[in-house]
Amino acid sequence: LHGHREDIPGPKWAAEGVDLMLTRVEVDYRRPLRPGDVFTVSVQVERVSRLKFCFVQEIRRADGELMASGRNYGVAVRNGRPFRYNFIEECCS
Repeated sequence: LHGHREDIPGPKWAAEGVDLMLTRVEVDYRRPLRPGDVFTVSVQVERVSRLKFCFVQEIRRADGELMASGRNYGVAVRNGRPFRYNFIEECCS
């Protein structure tokens, strides 16, 4: 299984020496997915503070039932140091 979004410029960030580093992951598992289940993963990005962001995610089965949800917090890092990177505004607005 592989997902890819054309509007997220990962290669550009790598060329700029930027890494997105997760600092905290929260997952609430509600129901198991079974082999053959069709599902979607939705992601929204929120700015949490000057440096931190959060990926808010939901996994829903094709019938709409919520299977899992999560909040993944992180920071942008360059040369080993966190910095304010406007990737949210760049790719997710």
